Amino acid sequence: MVTTTYTQEKVSPVDALWTLIQGQTKAVRAALTKRLVEQEKAALAATAADAKMFTQKIKALENDSEGFFKLGGFMSDSSSNADELLEEALTDKYGF
Repeated sequence: MVTTTYTQEKVSPVDALWTLIQGQTKAVRAALTKRLVEQEKAALAATAADAKMFTQKIKALENDSEGFFKLGGFMSDSSSNADELLEEALTDKYGF
């Protein structure tokens, strides 16, 4: 059994939860740790998948010479609006 003493009158929810976790058996603490690590890995994997999808879309646009040059033209022609150029490229190529 774990006895914890707090100097403040008010105990935060995190401190209360930490005290509860400390009172658990080693197996329970290990299981909680494992679950937290698995959840963090899943969240990181989802973020990585989103980044990979974005990168693939950019590469596809770069491989589409017409769309790439239209967007590349935005860099040299500051009078053009990037949103308008992207919309024009997608409309011309894909009918959006």
